Amino acid sequence: MEKAGESKEEERTRWRSVGRLSRVKRAPGRDYRGNNAQGLPRRHRAIPSTSNFSGVHCNMQQMGLYEKFPSETPILVEFKKYLVEHLEVPNCQQEVDNVSRMLRYMQPTGDRVNMDFLKKSTETKDYIVSLKRAKLLPATILNYIKNMISFVQFLLTRDVDDQDFHRGCQAYIMLLNTLRKPVSKAHSKVTYYEDKRGQGVIATRAFVKGAVICDYHGELVTAEEGRKILESSTDEMGYLFFFTSGSQQLCINTQTHPCRCHPTMETMGRKMNHSKNNLNVKPQHCKIKFPEGEKDTLLLVAARDIAVDEELRFDYGVNRKSFRGEGLDREWFDE
Repeated sequence: MEKAGESKEEERTRWRSVGRLSRVKRAPGRDYRGNNAQGLPRRHRAIPSTSNFSGVHCNMQQMGLYEKFPSETPILVEFKKYLVEHLEVPNCQQEVDNVSRMLRYMQPTGDRVNMDFLKKSTETKDYIVSLKRAKLLPATILNYIKNMISFVQFLLTRDVDDQDFHRGCQAYIMLLNTLRKPVSKAHSKVTYYEDKRGQGVIATRAFVKGAVICDYHGELVTAEEGRKILESSTDEMGYLFFFTSGSQQLCINTQTHPCRCHPTMETMGRKMNHSKNNLNVKPQHCKIKFPEGEKDTLLLVAARDIAVDEELRFDYGVNRKSFRGEGLDREWFDE
């Protein structure tokens, strides 16, 4: 049934939870944090205010973090072309500038980039630590690290037959991923809690109405495959999200956890609780371009302004009778 003020498309993409409600218990007294899955559109990156940016800009200049290689440096010109043509990132100057600054910090002189930076683990760590001291937001520091990973991956496409160089690139990417983990924790937006409902999700930062919180992350399958998974599953974490994309009936399956694409990351969407009358989050379907092609994605966005320490909830589109009687003892399900 369509809700007041809800479009047909919103109704079709409304959550349908088809698994049991009980969830795996966590050890009491611990603070479980995680990160939203990657791959959201570029426009959703955290952007500092103008006043904060001015202060950060001055800090970076004073600390020697803002110098760059000349814009016509051949390897950077090639990298920009790679971003535009292969990764389909048309407005990529910021990515190139981030890499250029990081390279210049490790190589203060000369107009050509020396590949010796791949061996400079100490200087790489120092740059990331210095960005934090310069008061950059964790989201911005993550962008520096991700941009540098993209640059090294680009280098791997150039010298395909040099095995020693390949090993050096892979080792450097591993270093960057190691440096990224503590920054990702600082950028975490949500945390878990546990009560009679199992686990839930609490906001650790404010969200304005319409802001993307995370995606509902899992394996994309057809609706028919989703129904077969439901029939054969005994997993208590068996939440499936059925939705329509054009003429296609699709389903996102989160039973495979952690997911294959982010094996070291915890995803938040699958842990949010239901609320029919007090929801503050809603699902939003969109298509996102990835290097491997366009993909149907379900974003979880703020339905209203959300304050720090609020629980994040959205309407599953079901009631207590939807679970073959299993939910009849859960009075909170009608809240």
